[in-house]
Amino acid sequence: MSEHSAKAARVLQQDLTPPAHAASISVMLDDFAENLSRLARMDKLSVPGASCFDAVFGIYKSLSRIYDYERQIAETINNTKQDKSNHVLRKKGGKPGMHVRKRVGLSLDYWTTRGLSSQQDRPPKRQKTEAGDEKSSVELEDVHSLTIECEQSPPALYSPIRVSDDWISQDVIKPADQIPSNPDAMELDQSTAEPVLDWLDPLPALITQTESELPGADGLTIPSQPHVRFVARLEPPIVLPMDVAAQAYASVGVDITQDILQSSTFTNLTLPKLQQLFTGASHQNLQISRNLASPDGHNNKINLGLFCTTTDAAMSIKALPFAHPRQLVMLLPVLRQYAFMYRLLRNTFLEHQSTKRVELDSRPLESKLRRDGVKAELDALLKPSVAGTPALDVALSLAPEPQMTVALTTKQGLKKITLRILLNADLEIVHQNIVPEEGDEILRQKKIDGLKTALEVSEDLGIWAVWVRKSYCGE
Repeated sequence: MSEHSAKAARVLQQDLTPPAHAASISVMLDDFAENLSRLARMDKLSVPGASCFDAVFGIYKSLSRIYDYERQIAETINNTKQDKSNHVLRKKGGKPGMHVRKRVGLSLDYWTTRGLSSQQDRPPKRQKTEAGDEKSSVELEDVHSLTIECEQSPPALYSPIRVSDDWISQDVIKPADQIPSNPDAMELDQSTAEPVLDWLDPLPALITQTESELPGADGLTIPSQPHVRFVARLEPPIVLPMDVAAQAYASVGVDITQDILQSSTFTNLTLPKLQQLFTGASHQNLQISRNLASPDGHNNKINLGLFCTTTDAAMSIKALPFAHPRQLVMLLPVLRQYAFMYRLLRNTFLEHQSTKRVELDSRPLESKLRRDGVKAELDALLKPSVAGTPALDVALSLAPEPQMTVALTTKQGLKKITLRILLNADLEIVHQNIVPEEGDEILRQKKIDGLKTALEVSEDLGIWAVWVRKSYCGE
């Protein structure tokens, strides 16, 4: 505990230390104020017998036990330390850390760009605001995480905090003879046949209230539970379709109420800067242009189209209360699924994009792709005025699970691929005509897997399209 206290002190000291070659008067205290406010809230909510700091640290120790175990298992399938860490972070129980990325407290990293570490001990990238000031932003990091804290809540309304290091057994997994033949869904490790985590239920935290606190108690000390609960704050917030959001809240024992219901469409919440460019009533359609660097170093213009088949409600979740860390671990596969969607759409259509409209046919992509013949498809996809510019169209659907059909123009004709984004952001190719049907089946499957790997690494459909044209179409 003392080691982590010293680390927290260093974080606060860094907040007050000006960058090299910068004047002390130019130091912004935003990070320091945010960290100090977090510590003050935790201290104010702590009472004898129920310290918020001890409760959060107990969760950290249990999550670290799971992380260490899963890293050992990952050694059998990954060769490097970074591979092991990334596998656990992206596919298993996440990577816990205390006082990382200049933020005091406990973070559980659950998603990062493939091939990169979570960079927990690196300071966040900095961004200049419109006023010219530098501002740290977790969203600029290649990491999605949960910040675990405490907040005030009556024990009758929600399960209060418990102070324990033993949320998981010392062995981490259940012995084979203790696993039921038909285990409850909450016991399954991400709905696979993998070992079942051996979660424990610590005893409730009890505090005593005296006669002065409870009039009429005749001097008796009455044990009660603290008016504090755990909360996980999502950094950055996650955008979920409304039905998925309802399931997420239900999994932690909370109903969606009017005070937390702030709904819009999935695309508007994911691409807020482009709301005014969307067209369509029963669907949403977006057309923009973007410059991309090709492998030979040249900048190429590409016309991007996004067609969303639904305008059903979605919501951005910023925080979730929880009673047991098991609830968070069970939610990670869904969070990763939509974190990947979020990054893929933003990297493709928002980051470095030009909002200049292009003269593309606005009819739904599905109707274009149903036409017979490559020439007919190309004619429907591009109008003569932009026929010389490569185009990439994306049709997005969210139910029953996220799926996108991507069509890109190449010298070989129109290439299409339909992908499902599954739990843990696993990709499944439903249909594609990029890799020919004929040829050696092993080599063919390797090329198909390469399409998925390239998208997982780039998290950008524009960059992925340039790579496909170069690697698969000979352009």
